This record gives sequence, structure tokens and C-alpha cells, in this order.
Amino acid sequence: MASVSKRSLERYAWRLFLVIAASAVIVTVLIWRREQPLAEAERLLEAGDVRGGLALLDTFLARRPESDRALALKGRALAELERWDEADQVFSQVGARSPEEMQAWATALVHQRRWSEALPLLEQLLKTDADDPRTLRQAATCRFQTGRVQAALNTAAALAGIPGHEVEGLFLAGVIHRAQGDRRLAIENWARIESIAAEARGLPVPPAEFYLIYGEDLLSEGLPRTALPKLQRSLQIEEDVAVLLRLGEAWALLGHDDEAGAAWTKAIQLDADNLDARNGLAELALSRGDAEEALQRLAPLADRPDVSSSTAFLMERAHTLLGNVEQLEHWQQRTADLRKSEKRRAALRRKLREGVYYRHAP
Repeated sequence: MASVSKRSLERYAWRLFLVIAASAVIVTVLIWRREQPLAEAERLLEAGDVRGGLALLDTFLARRPESDRALALKGRALAELERWDEADQVFSQVGARSPEEMQAWATALVHQRRWSEALPLLEQLLKTDADDPRTLRQAATCRFQTGRVQAALNTAAALAGIPGHEVEGLFLAGVIHRAQGDRRLAIENWARIESIAAEARGLPVPPAEFYLIYGEDLLSEGLPRTALPKLQRSLQIEEDVAVLLRLGEAWALLGHDDEAGAAWTKAIQLDADNLDARNGLAELALSRGDAEEALQRLAPLADRPDVSSSTAFLMERAHTLLGNVEQLEHWQQRTADLRKSEKRRAALRRKLREGVYYRHAP
């Protein structure tokens, strides 16, 4: 009797085990089937079919809106589609756990210029992968924008140390030096970039813009002769008003008035009311004693609301040469008023840079 009872218990235990095992398999299959659309959505995201993945996620979330995993994947998809506000809203709700999610959220915050909020995510990512170029680039930007200048420069140097990203890191360091007002150090970075990649490819800006920046900084350091070939290189790549203006400035500083005039005339052909080009041509005319030509060059600027004190002073000089007393007095007063206004605006800009630049600047 005892033997029969024992066998019964064994059979009962075996059946119970089979039931439990079958239940586990069923549950596993059900979970797999329920989560399978998320795996497929993630596969589509990884394959670059972001819109397809997002459509699948939206369908899934219509049935299961509480799924954190689905929401996190949706946040990644929204960030890939540059829908920064929506991506941020999703991650603010569910958080970011995986490196992919943290990178997507940080990228959304960076594009919203929320530097201090993006930085902790980026620093966490750097702990797991200190050599990721995108993370280093974004971390350098956030560190600079939050006032950690030396940390930003160190991060840019780390980026420059990664094979294939040297010029990008040097450019980022140059931009930081430039924003700090240190054109000399910026120029050193531009020179290193030119020595490594004379075509200036692989930078965050087009080659023509790089050589324009290089030339502008050389001009600001009083080196027009060195700036000239950089600006000419930029113009060879792409004809642009900004380059022509700086090219005219370089030629004028070197005493080549004809070449300066040609550059500024070309700038006016591209932008008829360009203030700097017309001021430059008026200055050349006044240097020859031709006040009538100077006034002709300046005439389209005289009534503009954004007329500068430089333009007003050129008008003043022209009327002085012509002996136009009434006009002379008018422009003398206009020059004085504009200088006061520009001085106030410059002081305000300095105050903004000192007080809130690192928190809110682009």
C-alpha cells in the first residue's frame, strides 16, 4: 500500500513538473510573441529604416502604451529623425538605460542647447567608451558652453587623438580658442589642419568656410599678406560676398587699391546694398579726393535703419571735401549719435557674454 502511494506521489510530482514546465514554455512563447515587434523595430532602427521602425513602435504602443522599452526605442527613433523636442519628452518620461538611449537623449538635449542637462549623460557614456567621436565632440561643446574651457580643450585634444578625427579635434579646439578671443592659438590650429589636410575636408564646415575663417583670423592679427592666399583659396573654392569683403580688406591693407576696389565691386555685384563693400569703395574714392564718387557709393546706405557710424563718418568726410555745410552738420551729428548707440550696444554685448554666455549661447 505504501509502495502504491509512493508511486502515486511520484507520478503526481512528475505531472506537476510537466504542467509547470509547459506553463513556463507557454509564458515564454507569449512574452516572445508580445515582444517580437519590439525586436523587429530595433532591428529596423539598426538597419537605418527609422521611419519603418517608428511606424511599428507606434502600432505597438497603441496596444501597450505603458511599455517603457517601446517608448525608449521610440525616443531613439525620434532623435534619429531630428525631432528633438519629442525625443526629449519621451526620455524625460522613461529615462535612458542603454548607451544608445543615453546617446539619443544627449543628442536631443545638445540640439536644444541644454548643455548642462546633456553633460551628465555624455560623461556617463565616456566612462564606458572614452573614444567615441560623437560623444567627445558633444562633451567638448557642452563643457565649453558651461564654462569648463580647459576641460573642453582637453576633450577636443582627445578627439584629435583618435585616428581619422585629428582635423576635427583640431578644428574644435580652434573654435574654442577663437570664441575666447585668442586668435593666435586659433591660427596655430588652422595651420596644423592645413598641414594635415590641405583640402580641408572632414571638418564640420565646408573647405571654403575654413579658409575664410583662417584668413579672417590672420587679418585680425595684422597679417594681411599671410591672409591673402587663404582668402584667395576660399574664393577659388566658392565665390562668396564674405570672402570678397575680406579679400578687399587684405588688398587695401597692403596698399593695392585697384585689387581692393575690384574685390569690393564684385561683392556689390552679388549684393547691391552691401554696407562693407560700399564703405570700402567710398574710402578708396575719398583717398583719391573724389568726394562725388564716395557719395554715389554711399547713397544706397544713407537712409537705411542699420546705417553705421563708419558710413556716417564717410558721408561727413565727403561733404567736408565738397564744402556742403548743412549736410556736413547733419552727418556730424548723425556720426556722434551712432557712435554713442554702438558703444552702448557693445557694452551690452560684453555684459551678456560675461553674465549668461555659457548658459545660453548657441
